[in-house]
Amino acid sequence: MRRVVLGTGEAFDAADLNRTGAFNAEAFTAATKIIEDVRTGGDEALRAYTKQFDGVDLAGFRIPDSDIDEAITKL
Repeated sequence: MRRVVLGTGEAFDAADLNRTGAFNAEAFTAATKIIEDVRTGGDEALRAYTKQFDGVDLAGFRIPDSDIDEAITKL
């Protein structure tokens, strides 16, 4: 596995991959924009993308302790 670390505003491009045929420039451009939006916009950006892609309007990200406890008992 190869790790690529991008700085703020840097875009991921084909030169960052060491193989051919696996690079989709449009997908990486879109992913880079999402990462930068979340980096700068924080939770609000996460909420917006969750609503856009998943159709879910989240008030928060914390799972209630009761849901966690219930899941543990079901394991």
